[in-house]
Amino acid sequence: MHDRYGWPVSSVLSLWLVPTDAVDDFELARWEEVPGVSDLSDDYDYSGAVMLEVLTWLEDTRGVLFGAWDGEDGYALVLRPADKRFLEALDPDRYDPAELSGALEDLGLDDEEAVEAAADSLRLLRDTVERLREADLALLSIG
Repeated sequence: MHDRYGWPVSSVLSLWLVPTDAVDDFELARWEEVPGVSDLSDDYDYSGAVMLEVLTWLEDTRGVLFGAWDGEDGYALVLRPADKRFLEALDPDRYDPAELSGALEDLGLDDEEAVEAAADSLRLLRDTVERLREADLALLSIG
């Protein structure tokens, strides 16, 4: 099964916290070898397709636009300290359940699951952006 972008619904989400001084050494295949890089994706229990839907919903309804690119091997975006301006929009408590469920309507989840998945996606984005220091960035990859 594929989402509306053609990505498999089982797409994997990866999220790394990367000190900016390690960016030149960062490679997805060997991120564990780069000092200071942390994997933050263990805290996310959903398909990357869920996050992609939430990111699209944020852009379409709230004007939240992160630095992103679509590539042959997947979708990626960079979260920077300047993205703290979006923290209010990333707070799942600001939305009623119908809004959160609507964010994922194209994935065919039941309302309760959609609300939980959308809220968890927003929390991961919010918590990641909150923890960024001026010397950090976060790389989110879906593929």
